[in-house]
Amino acid sequence: MIRARDAGDAPPLWLLPLMALWANLHGGFMFGLALALFLGGEAVLQAAPRLREARRWGIFGVLAVAAALLTPNGLSGFVEPFRLMTVPALQASFIEWRSPDFHTFQPLEICLLGLIALEFTTGARLPLSRLLLLLALLHMALAHVRHAELLGLAGPLIIAAPLGPQIAARIRAAPISEPSRGAARLAAPAHRPAVLSALALAAAISLVSLMRPVVRSDDPATPATALDAALRMGLKGPVFGFWRLPDLPRCSDLYRRSGRAVRQ
Repeated sequence: MIRARDAGDAPPLWLLPLMALWANLHGGFMFGLALALFLGGEAVLQAAPRLREARRWGIFGVLAVAAALLTPNGLSGFVEPFRLMTVPALQASFIEWRSPDFHTFQPLEICLLGLIALEFTTGARLPLSRLLLLLALLHMALAHVRHAELLGLAGPLIIAAPLGPQIAARIRAAPISEPSRGAARLAAPAHRPAVLSALALAAAISLVSLMRPVVRSDDPATPATALDAALRMGLKGPVFGFWRLPDLPRCSDLYRRSGRAVRQ
């Protein structure tokens, strides 16, 4: 989507099946929809003709929302991420929903220091829209540890197009040295044999995992025995941990009764 926006093209429709897959795998699909909304607004405000951009991104946004609804949970699965963000227990108890603890090493610190160094050493400037989007990602990363990954994945893509030419111009203006020649060689696109070799190596490594799959046992993240006991007892309804069984009155009742069955 970012590449299409930077090139002034329409968002590619082949992303829609990926949105459906994403929505069936993880609640983070909401970020994809939010990013599409932001980029569409940016296109309407900055590109011409505005009506064409509104039609392009509007149709894509509607289809992306429809693709996100293609899950077994339908509309309830669509609104579940919003509900989870308002659960106080998540904010207080789950480490990934807490703010980063900078008393210990955090990769986010390197990212923030790098951004500050980039600004003060190059004087590069971002368009207001991309600056606002980057600040939003920074806020999310500082509010919740889990969002640092979004900053690391989407942040470079957001700033690449506006900052790339500025940084490249400053590099060309600098005296040529052996380290700069080496950096240029490293930045060159890989040739096809190298890409194929890397893919073959990754496939070979993956075969080892496929031949010896991970065997899950009981642990705090996968309480298999408790869930099996709940199923044998015929308990139904939502289970705390995002598994879903229809029509259980209270999650605490399931854990109390299934825990008793496991002890027995």
